Amino acid sequence: MIDDNIKKYITSFPDYVDYVWANINLPKATPVQRDIAATLQEGNRRLLIEAFRGCGKTYLTGAYATWRLLRNPNEKILIVSASGTHATAISTFIHKLLHNIPLLSHLKPGIDQRNSVMAFDVKGCQVTVQPSVKCLGITSQLQGNRASLLISDDVETSINSATEVMRNKISEQINEFDSILQTNTEANIVALGTPQTGDSIYNRFRDKGFLVRVWPARIPTNINLYNGTLAPYVEDLLMKGYKSGDITDTRFTHNDLLEREASVGKSYFRLQYMLDTS
Repeated sequence: MIDDNIKKYITSFPDYVDYVWANINLPKATPVQRDIAATLQEGNRRLLIEAFRGCGKTYLTGAYATWRLLRNPNEKILIVSASGTHATAISTFIHKLLHNIPLLSHLKPGIDQRNSVMAFDVKGCQVTVQPSVKCLGITSQLQGNRASLLISDDVETSINSATEVMRNKISEQINEFDSILQTNTEANIVALGTPQTGDSIYNRFRDKGFLVRVWPARIPTNINLYNGTLAPYVEDLLMKGYKSGDITDTRFTHNDLLEREASVGKSYFRLQYMLDTS
């Protein structure tokens, strides 16, 4: 019989996050982290997560990749970022979790399997051309890859989105994601992003068929600016009596955010912490 705790971790991604965080000496998941985890578990075919800087969305999605592999070692996970370096860092994090989390130890690559942080297999997977986990930069050749879970993390940066032409080039590469995605019903794209400009490429994701969910650091003064993308969790806080300007999470205190706003400036703060491109 499966231990009840193990069954809970396999069936509930938010509970699995608490288990992983405890094993890598991180504090218990914050309310926003757990809400993002619950949203990831829903398995929307195309999902864009916009959350304030520093909330841990990259860690969460790396853990999500291991949760998917735990449930199905035949998953094919492709990580795409603005730079291959960042994508490799996420792949390295996943690789380390397989070696350091007891519940994942049976998935560590075998001696006869691919075992580079750029591309590796997990034990028990079927032999295929595609590795279990692979990472690429957004400007790499995406054609020819296949994935049951495509993670797109910060493909827009302040450097590569400086002009309309540059933003269009990124958008064209993103169009390739659907060709990479496997056709089975469980396959999905998870995009993570923080807007770098008022004309952010993330503003176009709804037109591409993505469910967009936004978690700002504070409750916004005008929720209509988000055009229906504000996470229900944030709207629920308003129903509970929270007011505009109140913090949405325990990751930062009110004073932390005041200091950051004073340091980076109001416009940058609105983009990076409030996810407001208006």
